Amino acid sequence: MTIGHKVQIAFLKNAVLNDRVPQAMLFSGVTGLGKKRIALEFLNQLGKKDLSYPDLILVAETRGVIAIDQVREVKRSLTLKSDFKAIVVDNAHLMNRDAQNCFLKTLEEPNKNVYFILITSHPRMLKNTIISRCEELKFYQEKDIFNEFKHHPYFQKIIDLSCGKHGVAISFFRNQDLLQEELNKIKQIEDFIKGDLQEKFSFSKKFFSIKENNLSDFLNHLIFYFRTKLITGDFSVKEKIEEIENLKFMLITSNINKRLGFESLILKL
Repeated sequence: MTIGHKVQIAFLKNAVLNDRVPQAMLFSGVTGLGKKRIALEFLNQLGKKDLSYPDLILVAETRGVIAIDQVREVKRSLTLKSDFKAIVVDNAHLMNRDAQNCFLKTLEEPNKNVYFILITSHPRMLKNTIISRCEELKFYQEKDIFNEFKHHPYFQKIIDLSCGKHGVAISFFRNQDLLQEELNKIKQIEDFIKGDLQEKFSFSKKFFSIKENNLSDFLNHLIFYFRTKLITGDFSVKEKIEEIENLKFMLITSNINKRLGFESLILKL
């Protein structure tokens, strides 16, 4: 089920009706808004059928990276005869430098009836030359789509917790256990922040001893905590938010040691 995004969907429908569909589009916005679902629904409408391989090619990261070999495979697939072909690159910002350079050449010489949609939550990680060749469609959180839940006792808390992710917010509204689990994570963050330096490093040791730890998720909750402080007028946390964002960026773009990166962050909090 697609939630919200009436303006974006109307733009796509009008592009089809007026036969003015860009061959390359960039869907940008935070994760969890349904960008990929909308992209696939749009391409099915454009291709006038439920697309599957080889007419539809989905490119996704492997171990946090989209490598040049994956892009080369896309280029090879474009040599196959087809009346319609669509390429969807999910988390396009995870293309490494070589992959982006290779992809750029593909965009520069697009075949007829070939359509590209790049999906990203971090457009600044893409080459400017790639962005300039795409029609960017930005996706945002739309608070009014939650009107049916406005009397929920945790309404505003859920809106804040979801960080702009429509699907996540709906899940919280409908699943009390899931919401409670999230509230417990926030309590964990609060306890972490209140602890002294020794307690923070003890937390780090315990956290990284668990194989199923999710550092990215923890950092997102940490950002939520400090942004809440920022909203209440505590502007001293801006630098802390930037430091957390920098670590998140490094986790995506490099092979940084996660524990060392996290413990370096601890010293700055």
